[in-house]
Amino acid sequence: MGQTIGSQVFGLWYDVAGWALGAAVFAYFAVCGRNNLPEQLKASLPAFLQDRVANIVLSGAFLLAALGKLLLWW
Repeated sequence: MGQTIGSQVFGLWYDVAGWALGAAVFAYFAVCGRNNLPEQLKASLPAFLQDRVANIVLSGAFLLAALGKLLLWW
């Protein structure tokens, strides 16, 4: 699997950081995102971002993708 354009410009950590950032965003919504958002913003979010189980599953999937990218280097 070849490098992406971003990893050619910014280095190989670019590919891993994107997946890890996605995992962190979904983990935030799973843990405390629903409680800390204003009602107006909460109403405009997609339904899956308000479901704790879906966010945990997506966070785990993104984390596995980041680890997979990291292991492909070595």
